[in-house]
Amino acid sequence: MKKAVLFFSIGIIPLFFHGQFSIKGKVVDEENKPLTSANVVIENTFIGTFTNSNGEFIIKNIKQGNYKLRISFIGYEILKKDIEVNNNIESLIIQL
Repeated sequence: MKKAVLFFSIGIIPLFFHGQFSIKGKVVDEENKPLTSANVVIENTFIGTFTNSNGEFIIKNIKQGNYKLRISFIGYEILKKDIEVNNNIESLIIQL
């Protein structure tokens, strides 16, 4: 019985995580100062987040594909950036 549970777990669990990536980045102003609480959203979805006090953000559990990030912050024009996700994006710098 233990072997069956172990086999089932090893075989099924990777299916839930296959193709799940993350986007990590930082939002800064024209002087490269971090923008706190900037809104970073994948357009046409409910997936997004806000930047922390260092201007950093992370969006997890993104499937492989092409997306458009929508970045907004009060007092700045909205920026839309095309991205391709086929692995983890670790150091995306977005300047508003």
